[in-house]
Amino acid sequence: MVAYEVNINSNPLSIIESARKGISFSKALELADKMSLSQLEFANILHISLRTLQRYEVSKILDADESSKIIQLQSINNRGVQVFGDQKSFNQWLRTTIISLSNKTPIQYFDTPFGFQLISQILGRIEHGIFA
Repeated sequence: MVAYEVNINSNPLSIIESARKGISFSKALELADKMSLSQLEFANILHISLRTLQRYEVSKILDADESSKIIQLQSINNRGVQVFGDQKSFNQWLRTTIISLSNKTPIQYFDTPFGFQLISQILGRIEHGIFA
């Protein structure tokens, strides 16, 4: 299963199964490129060193933990593009400091599941016109 084939609106059990089977590193790289993530930002999201990321073969299948993070990242990206209207605007927002995030950028919160939830909540508030 690859990042773009995982339907985040599908049955949660199928999403879990996709994470367990693993996401291909090549598809994860496509998502990182789409979101304009640097290698260091991407390594931090996956909780691996930059050097380890650089050693990954394009054909590698990510483990369940890494795949789960890619699925979460894909979900956030889909929602962000929907809220902001296009990929470029969402990518810019990801690098904008936000007062409610202690003047940090949203991208700095992708290192934990709680960070993904927080950013998703903020996107929901923006979507509904609530100051975030």
